[in-house]
Parts: sequence; structure tokens; C-alpha cells
Amino acid sequence: MKIFLAFAFRDEDKECVSNLKQLLTSHDIEILTGENLGGETLTPAVKEEIEKSDALVAVLTQRQSLSAGGWTTHQWVVDELNHAYGKGKMAIALLESDISLQGMAQSHHHIHLDKSNQIKSFLELSQTIGRWKSKLGSTLKFQILPPSLAARLASGDSTIECKYRLWIKGVPDKADWKSANEARIAPEDFATFAYVDGVQDNQLVQLRVVDNGNEWLSPAKSQWTQIELSQKLPEQPK
Repeated sequence: MKIFLAFAFRDEDKECVSNLKQLLTSHDIEILTGENLGGETLTPAVKEEIEKSDALVAVLTQRQSLSAGGWTTHQWVVDELNHAYGKGKMAIALLESDISLQGMAQSHHHIHLDKSNQIKSFLELSQTIGRWKSKLGSTLKFQILPPSLAARLASGDSTIECKYRLWIKGVPDKADWKSANEARIAPEDFATFAYVDGVQDNQLVQLRVVDNGNEWLSPAKSQWTQIELSQKLPEQPK
């Protein structure tokens, strides 16, 4: 899973952001940021990073106090959060007290952030990430056989077409066959594999390959391993 981490590049937030990165890493998350893209503005490069992520976490901390009370926050971080919402991404903000939000971020759920006591905020974020990962599903890996067909797929020949579909409780998904662009084909160690993303625990995957009018069809399968047990004979008395 890839998460874009939106935050202000300033000393006051370094400890909080460092702890947050450790939390994301513990979930086996690939972290994307705008650290190497200049920061502070929603550039096309930042938009691209957000759009190729699965979700976004924004750290909205107090910036300047207002004469009427409350605080401003970092506008570029709000812009990144709103861009994620606009693209339909899963997103959440860690929000310090007394900050007023504008745009789509205002109407979405957020997590209260107390930088002096981050544990409660991070526990709630950890639960949110768990739900996100469950929603995204798993990536399953299948070896393609026979080897002659696998070699044709690995060659990248545009005349051969590979698709997949999901089965749920013994019934094919109504969305039917999806293109090979969504089932990645990769030659590895003298074999060819298909990677299918977003598979839930109750789903099976079926592959179909069409080459010059000929069609190959796999059974619907989950990713599992056969474990064969042998009976242990009783020890003979000495």
C-alpha cells in the first residue's frame, strides 16, 4: 500500500512526523511525500504523487494565531488533502485544536492531534489504516502454465491478450473480465507470473488468455499452498 504523507516542513513538526513515519512503516506502507519536490505548492509533480498513491494522511498543525481566536494551518497541506478527496482517494487529517478548515476537508472526518500526547491519535490512525488495507485487498501471485504460453505472454506480443476476473461465493463478478493492465504479467526466474491486486479473502481469481483465436482458461483459484502430512508410526519397543 502507498500513502502520501502531507505535512509542513518545519522544525516544530519534525518529531510528530518522524513518529508518524514509524507508524506507517510498521504497517508495511510505502510512504510518498513532497520532500523532494520543493514543498509549499500543489505542483503537477505533487499531484502526480498523490494520484499514484492509495491514500493520503495530512498533518494539519497550528501555524499562526488569529486575532478573533483559533489558528491558521498550512494551506499547501490543505490543498493536498482536498486534491486527494477530489480524486476519490481514501484520506484522513490529523488536526490540531482550534484550526478552521475550508473546502472538502471541512466536511470529512478527521483525527484530533495532540502533539504532547500522540498515542491516542496514532491508535485511531492505525485502525483507519487497517480498514484501508482491508478495503484494498491483497495482491495474489500466480504462475502461468504451460511454459510455451507463459513465454508468449512474457514477450509482450500485442497479439496475445490476458484478462482476469474475480469469483465471489462460486459466482463470477458481474464486472466480468478485466484487462491485463490490471493483472500485471512479469517474467521471473525462468517462469512467468500474473499479479492481481485488490483481491479480498472471500474471492477467487480466474485467468483467460486469447492468442490468434485460441483461448486458454484457468480454474478460479485462491492463493494457497498444499501441505501433505504423513502419518508418524508408533516407535517400536527396544
